[in-house]
Amino acid sequence: LAYLNDRPASSYVGAPDSYDWDAWVQTHVAGSELARPVNVAALAGTMPVFRSPPLDLAAARSQYTNLGTAFSVPVTPTMKGPQVDDPIWTDITDGRELEMDSSAGLFGYTDLNNMWTYSTTKAALEPNRPLMSPDTAKDIADAFLTSNGLMPGDAQYYETVSDTISGGDIVSGTNASMTEDLLANEVPSLYQVIYSRVLSYTPPAVGNAPQATVEFSVVGPGAKMKVYVDPASGPIAQNGPLTADSPIIGAIGGWRAASELPGNSPEAVKTVDIITPAQVYTLHDELASLVGMNQPPIEADAAEVLSHTVAYWEHGAGSNQAELIPVYALSVMYSLDSTPVVTDDQYIPASPLYMRPFAHIDSYPTSKVKIGQTHTFTATEAATMLSALGYDATLNFVLGSGLPEDYLYNWYLGSIDPANLIGTGRSFDYKVKSEMDNRSGTPTQTIILVVTDITNPDQPSTSTSVDINLFNYNYLPLVVR
Repeated sequence: LAYLNDRPASSYVGAPDSYDWDAWVQTHVAGSELARPVNVAALAGTMPVFRSPPLDLAAARSQYTNLGTAFSVPVTPTMKGPQVDDPIWTDITDGRELEMDSSAGLFGYTDLNNMWTYSTTKAALEPNRPLMSPDTAKDIADAFLTSNGLMPGDAQYYETVSDTISGGDIVSGTNASMTEDLLANEVPSLYQVIYSRVLSYTPPAVGNAPQATVEFSVVGPGAKMKVYVDPASGPIAQNGPLTADSPIIGAIGGWRAASELPGNSPEAVKTVDIITPAQVYTLHDELASLVGMNQPPIEADAAEVLSHTVAYWEHGAGSNQAELIPVYALSVMYSLDSTPVVTDDQYIPASPLYMRPFAHIDSYPTSKVKIGQTHTFTATEAATMLSALGYDATLNFVLGSGLPEDYLYNWYLGSIDPANLIGTGRSFDYKVKSEMDNRSGTPTQTIILVVTDITNPDQPSTSTSVDINLFNYNYLPLVVR
């Protein structure tokens, strides 16, 4: 329950005595379709490779210009090139904002005048407000995407869900009665028409026996496509660019291209070996924080993998991605104090080639050090099997390429910044620097190791750090005479 328009100055937010002030409850449905079931055993230990090359500048400009036309937002697709640190192009006119990742093509459109605003929230509570049906909202979204060339060939309609609004004038009462009053008139405030991305792959025939086509879901923040429709706009046909009375008030989409890489024969597709379900279960139990693509929903004290399937992961805007990443989608039950709390999906790369490299500092000074002294820092060899590092015997693989020459070791002082680089290589000698800005207590210096897999086209990296303690500074008073 959220009192989104309460008076905190008069009483704590959500108090029963809301002083004859409007209060309402809003709900917003987040997320999209979870990964669809796939018979992992039928894949025979491999998954196809789908390349997702970045847009060149000409293609990015063309795509952004087309988006500007579709959403009726004049754009300037020459502000930045795809090689700069921030590749996001943004334009706004009359409160309507359009942005696009110039490298990946991911886009977002928001009508800031009508999407999740105070005025539209109030209007949604007006009595006898005419509403379109969810099916009509889908038809509007389909027509808009198709007529403007924004409906990808691998998009499949998933569902239409509604954000809701409920509330009214609350004078007094208990929390229970107020909650009942607020929820009594719940109505849709916004429709989300949600599409899923599904890639089809037909394995090569075995002898004369053709193989069944496999459908892989694409998951991750970059694989989302939604159209937000105002349910009170009326059944306005939406072919072509948006108009002033358009019911479409927001959209996200534009996922990366995905093309199969050819294999060694004309009819074959390049594949990559994947680990077994048993291995990924163990990997989740022992190294989830390192290999996971997403964060767990809570800081649980226990997690149990319930089931699995495979899919592909697409990063969000602002991230480089040369290939879609084959992943295991694990359904995990998270618990607190032995009580199950929530079930959520955890995504882990299905091939070690796509995993972030292992990073650990083996040797460093554990006792206090003096300024000017030299000490040796040594990192774990990243090209070592996990089983040889003390993890489960079934984890007999290396995170990343596996070749020692493919890993880059950089050491930083304080923070990861080129100006703070103090050494390179798996082992280096550090002459302790003075930090005169810390004169209270025992000064501490943080040494950070970053290990990068340089042969991976996206160059994933992992960081870890240790603190070293310096002897206390001693300061003598200035004696004049």
